[in-house]
Amino acid sequence: MTCLYCQTENSSEGVCSFCGTPLDERRPERKNFVYLEQREQPFSQLKWFHTYDLLVLLRLVRKDRSDAFNQMRLIKRGAQEAQMDQETISFAEEHYLYYTKRKGSGGNSD
Repeated sequence: MTCLYCQTENSSEGVCSFCGTPLDERRPERKNFVYLEQREQPFSQLKWFHTYDLLVLLRLVRKDRSDAFNQMRLIKRGAQEAQMDQETISFAEEHYLYYTKRKGSGGNSD
């Protein structure tokens, strides 16, 4: 049986002799498109996404996070020049923190 992940030919069923992947497990297929709202899905659903689709989704989340950061910075800068209520500032900060959590820490800055 051929492993669906590494394409190694295996003589026995069960687990791939090269990569250790279960041979009866199907590999996720690429989607036609990925959209930002899919970030809300739990890990149990995201684990069935193809790696490429996950990378596209991560790129979308990072872009939204950057937009939220720029908006928060702009609001804070504007709050110094004009009287901005704390509710607006808090909303911008929460929006940025939300995307930071969805992106995951990963230890790298983007």
